[in-house]
Amino acid sequence: MHRHRLDDLSHSAHFDGLRLDIFDAEHGTLPTPVLAGRINVDPYSEDPRRNVPHIHLEPFQDEVMECLDPQEFAAVIAQVRAHCERLDEVHAQLVMARAEYR
Repeated sequence: MHRHRLDDLSHSAHFDGLRLDIFDAEHGTLPTPVLAGRINVDPYSEDPRRNVPHIHLEPFQDEVMECLDPQEFAAVIAQVRAHCERLDEVHAQLVMARAEYR
């Protein structure tokens, strides 16, 4: 008799990340997904964090943050948002530096 492994069953909804052109010494510039992932649920998992809907986030290709609950995911979003605000400040500094450079 063949036994099914129910703990291998999962349901998910993928969401795309943005693609950044990242330099690769071997292949040149490659579009690389950033902040992609999926909403996932493993209903037969013995891990209580997995058997309810959670986020499986790939901040960078092949790097994973698993089993984020809504509060943890919100904290990641807040960190990314704060960093983007900092990048806006750096952008403004770059614009000023280039204006002074001429």
